[in-house]
Amino acid sequence: MVVFHCPADVNGLWINRMAAAVLNAIVLKGLPIRARPFKAGPGLMLQLRFIQEAELQKQGLPSWSLGARKRKSTRRLTSKKNMDKIPPIQPFLRKPKYPVIIDVDGVIVCGRSAITLAKRLSALSNLKEKRYYAFDSTGEGWSFQPKHWALSPFCEKRRWTKLEIIKLYNNRKNKTSDEDLYSEKSLSAKRFDKIFGDIFELINKTQ
Repeated sequence: MVVFHCPADVNGLWINRMAAAVLNAIVLKGLPIRARPFKAGPGLMLQLRFIQEAELQKQGLPSWSLGARKRKSTRRLTSKKNMDKIPPIQPFLRKPKYPVIIDVDGVIVCGRSAITLAKRLSALSNLKEKRYYAFDSTGEGWSFQPKHWALSPFCEKRRWTKLEIIKLYNNRKNKTSDEDLYSEKSLSAKRFDKIFGDIFELINKTQ
């Protein structure tokens, strides 16, 4: 087992640039991670333990977590009877600024909260054990990992532009034939939050 220490703020949510770079490389390679805040000297530290997947499964823990609760399985039940039992999407290290939009191989899913997002993702039949692109209301890029049922800030695409969001909406697979395209003109005159809000509401009313 390897232990990696890095400084965190009083909420245990901030890590320094070097630590972020190390974590980014490790997470993208899919290595198992456990993380928990702990007191060390005058300040709060973040302790990251890299341990074998088999050991995590023996303990009943997900592959990586930050104060995550124990779960028996990451498989989702999609029947109406079990919809209320679906756990919310878990954040890794810190929370995104909801609403969040996720691109599941061209099928766009959105949610105002972790609970709503979890229920809508659970209804999909095409979820695979891979990372999916996501972004929050600020345009920050996230990755959704069904295996861990979590959103992570460590992803290849760090920032989404106004044009990228519009194209994602216009070219999505889960649209009806009578829906209009969102205009790509005069983007410099439109604020990001306006475009994001418009597109979120358009998607949200169909889900």
